[in-house]
This record gives sequence, C-alpha cells and structure tokens, in this order.
Amino acid sequence: FDETGVYPFDLIDGDCSTEFQVEVEVTLIPEFELGPDLNICEGTSVLLEAEVIDATVTWSDGSIGSNISVFDAGTYWALAENNGCFFSDTTEITSSAVPSLTLSGIESLCPGEEGTVSALSNAPIVWSTGETEAEILVTQPGLFAAVATNDAGCSAQQTIFVIGLGLPRIDPIDDLLKCQEKDFILVEAESSDNVNLEWSDGSSGGTARIRNVGLFFVELDNEC
Repeated sequence: FDETGVYPFDLIDGDCSTEFQVEVEVTLIPEFELGPDLNICEGTSVLLEAEVIDATVTWSDGSIGSNISVFDAGTYWALAENNGCFFSDTTEITSSAVPSLTLSGIESLCPGEEGTVSALSNAPIVWSTGETEAEILVTQPGLFAAVATNDAGCSAQQTIFVIGLGLPRIDPIDDLLKCQEKDFILVEAESSDNVNLEWSDGSSGGTARIRNVGLFFVELDNEC
C-alpha cells in the first residue's frame, strides 16, 4: 500500500468467502536535506536547518528542533522521526582562519600637511579609498578603513581615525595703561586653548597679572 485508505479483501476457504476490510495509514518518510558541506570563518556561525513537517528532529549535539547554529568545525547530522519512520542526513563543516590585520600611522593632521597610514596583514588589502597598497597617503583628516580578505573568503576589518588639527589662535590684545597706584592689572587673552597659554612673565592660562610696564607677549603651541 502506498496511500492511506480503507482496502477491502476477501478471505476464501474452499467454496466459501468472507469479505473483510483493512484501514491502512501510510506515513511518509520525513525526508530533508542539510545542504552541501560548508566552510565558515573563525568567529562566525552557520544555521543548519532540517525542514520537515510533522516530525521530531534530533541533532548530533542532542538538541531537538528544526535548526541549530554551528560555530565550530565538525561533522553534524540530524535524525527525523515520524510515526516510526526515520530519515537522516549529514554535513561536514570546516573552518578557516580570519586574516590578521593591524593599522598604524599618523593620528592627527595639521592644515596643509600630509602623512601616511599603513596596514600589516597576511592577506590582500583594500582601503576605503579604493587603494590596495599596504601604505596610503593621507592629505585630509577622517576615518580610514582597511579590509583584508584571504583565499577562503574570510575577512578582517580595522579602522583608523585621523584627527584634523587647527593652527593655534590668539585674539589680538589691546595695549593697556597701568596706573602707578595699582600693583597690577589683569590681562585676559582669548584663544583656541586658554589653558595652555604661556605669558612672557612665566605665568600660564587665560589671565595674567601684569605688574610692570613694558612689552609683554603671550604664546600658544600645539602639534601644528
């Protein structure tokens, strides 16, 4: 019988016959495919699925369900059972190493200057600029990314951010008049970095106390 149904039959004994019927329930074999053998990259996973209806699926790791996530290389199988009918399938998972990748180079850039950033890897490299050399020239600040991909299709990505620096700025200071009866006058300077202002009298910061008449100056330095 290959279909579920009620089947009649006759039981014959000499000249006598008796009609009987039998009810047959046909259970289909719960067939499925895990798919071809796969290669995954270290640190990634693959979802194995046993798509079968009305069956209990048991996996090689002991779990029960229609799918499992695989993180490691190995041989994996699934066994489907439906009303005493069984079907199994097996797949092999291999794993490939992710390429190494390290970025280095300038961390900041002054106006009008240029520098380089470089990538050290054991696989071919492609930069976010489209360049494929290990070292690239940087003329503008910004975020630069490099992707290394090996023959197995496994990739590693790293980024390096180059900060754009501005030239130090000090707003002009007007000449001042100090009265003789005053011990000092306060001079305030506005700049791009008041904390690191250096005055000619040895003081620092955005405010200086001037006690003597004469020529005074203030300086500000940064990486530029």
